[in-house]
Amino acid sequence: MRPTQLPYVIDALITLFRTTGITVLDGPAIASEEMTEFIVVGDESDDSSGESTFTQDWAGLGAGAKDDEGSVSCTIVVQAGDDDLQTRRSRAFTILGLCEAAQRGNLSLSGIVIFSAIRSGTYQPVSNERGTAARVGFIVTYKARI
Repeated sequence: MRPTQLPYVIDALITLFRTTGITVLDGPAIASEEMTEFIVVGDESDDSSGESTFTQDWAGLGAGAKDDEGSVSCTIVVQAGDDDLQTRRSRAFTILGLCEAAQRGNLSLSGIVIFSAIRSGTYQPVSNERGTAARVGFIVTYKARI
């Protein structure tokens, strides 16, 4: 018996988001400056404090099935060595649209969960001596029966 669907959801999201054609990283980003755009599954911040969580409740009386609900933090990063933040922001939200279209086309993540959804997000502009970047963090939630 699986104790939670969380690790399988993370794996499914990595596979699903790779269908967008964008590079997908598993966990905190270890990206080179040459990478201009990528998606991170399992981390939402630039200080690696993003986390994925799960909670469970019994699905009735006795020790039968459990409801397993959780969330996976993700981040889209688009960066370049210039000062055109508007282009970075536009591209980051275009990639979010690609991720959402892929996820909405497979709400059960190929049968792993009952339902999944992109529930919330954040936007963080970055501008420094290396150029500009747009970071769009988002949370994918799920509900499963285990």
